[in-house]
Amino acid sequence: MIIPLRASIDRADGIDRLRRNPGNDSETPSRVHFLVVDDGSPASLVAEIDEILHQRGWSYLRLPTEDRHFSVGRCRNAGAMYARSDFILFQDVDLIPPAGFYNRLLAEIRVQGLRGTASSFLMVPFIYLTEAGVGELRRTPPEDQAQLFHHYALMGDTSRVERISTGTSVTLHHRRYYLSRGGNNEGFVGWGYEDLEFINRCIRNDGRFPRPREWATERGNFDTVDYSTWKASYRLYGDTLFAKGIAIFHAWHPVTRDGDYFKRSAANRKNFLEKLSGGLEAEPDPLPDLSRGRTLCFRKNTFTAHRDVMPYFGTLHFESETEFQTKARFMDYLGAHGIRRVLFHNPYSSEAMADIYRWCRELGLPYLVAERGALNRSFFFDPEGFLADSTSYAGERWDRPLDAAERAQVVDYMAEERLANQALEDQPDRIGPSALRRKLGIAESDFMIFVALQRPDDTATRFMTRGNRTYARFIELLTELDAAIPPGVKVVVKKHPLEDDVPAFGNCISADDCHVADLLGACNSILTFNSGVGVQAMLWGKFCLLYGKAFYQIDGVNRYVDEARDVLDHVRSPAKPDQTLIERFVHYLRYEFYSIGDFRTRAVRMPTNERMTATLDIAIRELQVPGFPRLRHRQRDSLPLVGWRAPLFDRYRHAEGTRLGDRAPGAAEKPPAGVECTRSAAPALADAFAGCPGPQHRALTPYQEFVSGARVAYKADTGVGRFEMDRIEPVALPFGPESALHGLRFRTVREADIEWALIEFEICPDVFRVGETYEIVGFMSSRVQLELRSGLYVNRAPGADPWCHAVVHTIDWRLRPIRNRFTVTQETFADRAPGTAPKFFLQLQGGTAVDVSLWSFAVYHVTSRDTAAARVGSEGTEQAASAA
Repeated sequence: MIIPLRASIDRADGIDRLRRNPGNDSETPSRVHFLVVDDGSPASLVAEIDEILHQRGWSYLRLPTEDRHFSVGRCRNAGAMYARSDFILFQDVDLIPPAGFYNRLLAEIRVQGLRGTASSFLMVPFIYLTEAGVGELRRTPPEDQAQLFHHYALMGDTSRVERISTGTSVTLHHRRYYLSRGGNNEGFVGWGYEDLEFINRCIRNDGRFPRPREWATERGNFDTVDYSTWKASYRLYGDTLFAKGIAIFHAWHPVTRDGDYFKRSAANRKNFLEKLSGGLEAEPDPLPDLSRGRTLCFRKNTFTAHRDVMPYFGTLHFESETEFQTKARFMDYLGAHGIRRVLFHNPYSSEAMADIYRWCRELGLPYLVAERGALNRSFFFDPEGFLADSTSYAGERWDRPLDAAERAQVVDYMAEERLANQALEDQPDRIGPSALRRKLGIAESDFMIFVALQRPDDTATRFMTRGNRTYARFIELLTELDAAIPPGVKVVVKKHPLEDDVPAFGNCISADDCHVADLLGACNSILTFNSGVGVQAMLWGKFCLLYGKAFYQIDGVNRYVDEARDVLDHVRSPAKPDQTLIERFVHYLRYEFYSIGDFRTRAVRMPTNERMTATLDIAIRELQVPGFPRLRHRQRDSLPLVGWRAPLFDRYRHAEGTRLGDRAPGAAEKPPAGVECTRSAAPALADAFAGCPGPQHRALTPYQEFVSGARVAYKADTGVGRFEMDRIEPVALPFGPESALHGLRFRTVREADIEWALIEFEICPDVFRVGETYEIVGFMSSRVQLELRSGLYVNRAPGADPWCHAVVHTIDWRLRPIRNRFTVTQETFADRAPGTAPKFFLQLQGGTAVDVSLWSFAVYHVTSRDTAAARVGSEGTEQAASAA
């Protein structure tokens, strides 16, 4: 609890409020601490203030700012930097918490999951008491205060309650996230607007609610009933707690607005409006977490000096490694500046840096290495070393059984990564594994070895070696292998995307113009020095042969080779990787060790004329700093978490009615006839799903034979943001046999609210036969969680049920299999309207700002000899589909 204060000699009410108000909660738990930040109260009052706080066991921080205007923002920032808790709440001396108030806030931290999401915050509504109301509150038993005065507020009892406000400055934040945003802008001096400016930044970073129209407009107050201007979403944070009966009381006191403190309000308002319309690009610099001490940092870049991460390292000292020629000089600097840890980017980037890295290890001085990871969009902070010299990858860190949820999580992740077009470096377009083999003239029966070359001067190739097994020796091994390739074996070599000069081979096939994911999908095994491609190989379930020292070397997943004949021995008797070990290791990297973000990069030329990819910024999605809980960071392109169906929007429904229409939940369960649709021809494909999703199925017929048309019908509200639908067209994906899986994409932009949407595929009537069992399989992903019905739909005679078979699925942002298994009976299509065809449907029943992709679709005939397989439980079938 951070409480700003400035007392004055001529007004004793400030100290009196401090004595009576903030400590009113008689149930305050011991893990709630109070820090009063005194912004320049006269020295003659310090002893009195200190005595009050000492008696209560509260902390006292006095700033020597007597010669400056009182700044609430300065107090909040100082309190946040000096505090030691995970969360902070700002509270003024004229606010009275009822009994149980802090316990309820602690419960809200749990209920709303604030420990896992950095940008989430709470806003506490105010109940402004009259002078009589304050007197009655103090006479009311503590256990009745909250409910009684909340009742007065709801009943409009103006004798006790002056007014209520749910848009307030009493907000609870992750402390380090508050620091990362730069806290309150201290350019606001005197009364007002510093809290509004800061919380507006928080709201835009959090994105919990749809963004109102005319965001930057300043008009009205927090009682607005139309969803426009920043005030509409601002107050929703306070509405959330007010609806739960959580509020704090504002004690009546006389207000004098003729002092110096209020003279700056007009200038502050002007400053606020300018920043409100200017976006988030000019946030104040991050503030240090002073409890973390001081950190010496080498190489200031987005990995070491990212604003979301800097508070974790306390006060940062940036120096060049050239300042420390000797170990003694280095140790002197550590002592003189009180350095607690060292932060490296690449500890092998120069000889001087490598010396400092070695000194840290010799001295036992804590350090971290911040660098890009081996998975797409990943980076890490390693306190144990760098790559192969780190113990962070030892088996005891990750080799443990995964529970069902963890295994499903990592299996989904690996499936998504195989579908993705992303890579650590720029790549050509994907064409698919099978198409790649045809392009390179490699038969399906050939054993294909994919060789991923690296940069000869890269840290991993120079320093991560096994004795004399250098990268130059690895090239010699490849030369020997090139001369000894047996029939039926193809060695495919791809240079590093940033390398210009590559060794020449006579018999190996060059694949420089191929996407690394296609090569991973097409090959049988991988050979590399110690490239991060070896980690990518795990995602594809491919065995990897290593020559250099690799941090990801795991017996049963990959192994070291010393000579060309070791590679040929592997070809003659190929090893298969242990899928269980792969899942455990990848789960550890992705969900426990690596941080995740969206990289903004640029290709640059170094002074040596070498090319490199510079990381300009990272939009952090998940942050993992050693010693701290994993935190999600919502980004501004994230979809709103709360949509128009939430009761929180009830106050806006009448004013917005002309735009929203009747939004009764559950209305329009299926689309009315005559809804406007878009159409496109179905693609012509060849056996798109041959071999998938499991051996107990066979593809009934090629795609084009049973799908004769596709359409999307939809209904959505356009009062909040726009609604758009992509035209339906095949999307070729580089995955699966013949690279022929296709997808249909149905998308809305952010902040649209869908009442329902129906995707239909017409199926030829003669596909299904009575008495036979079929399974319709698709893969879908969505950017928000939604419920989805899928199955068969038939235009039937009036009064008949149009749904032949339907299953409800829950889909979220991950790739999920959609499965419907059914047996056709005489009644299935008995009352179908003449001239109509059965349709496979996907019906979205309500979802906020949905972004849905149907990545694949096929019908499978479960044959009579597969009767036992037809009884496979949902878990087994889903695993088979996920594996496919």
